[in-house]
Amino acid sequence: MIEVGKRVKVLDNYSGGLDGVIGKSGKVVEIRHGFYVLDIYGTRKPSWSPNRSYDYQVLALDNEIEELQFILTDGKDNPIELGDVVAYGPLSGGVTLGKVIDIAPYENIGVKFLLEIEGTTGYFDGEDRKISVDTTYKQWYRHGNRALVIKKAKPAGFAGLRPVT
Repeated sequence: MIEVGKRVKVLDNYSGGLDGVIGKSGKVVEIRHGFYVLDIYGTRKPSWSPNRSYDYQVLALDNEIEELQFILTDGKDNPIELGDVVAYGPLSGGVTLGKVIDIAPYENIGVKFLLEIEGTTGYFDGEDRKISVDTTYKQWYRHGNRALVIKKAKPAGFAGLRPVT
């Protein structure tokens, strides 16, 4: 069953009438009245003005989409999954620590992943005033072999309890 937050691909049998939608992948934003609301848009030309077009969000039925399964591994062939904390080492040097919040196809040649990174931003007025502010930003990366899983995400329903034996 496809759930909110899962990444899906629009199949060839899509009958919603929007142009430029078939074959696109997007994330399920909401499920209402048997329709899956996706975060992608298609265009429609109105009958009263063929020179204009309007963008509409895709509403698809369950038989018009399929869930995408991604195989993404780190530098030690460990699977990278949503919620994992990874260390990413870009070629420019340094290490970036972040939580994987999305995985998506990359230009039909691979897979990319979105990290949520916590850091600090410093402000300086040129004299003696300095402040640091905690910030969170997001960055896409596409080289899983430059990453290393530091902490695995807890499985759904995990309460942190051990069974008594």
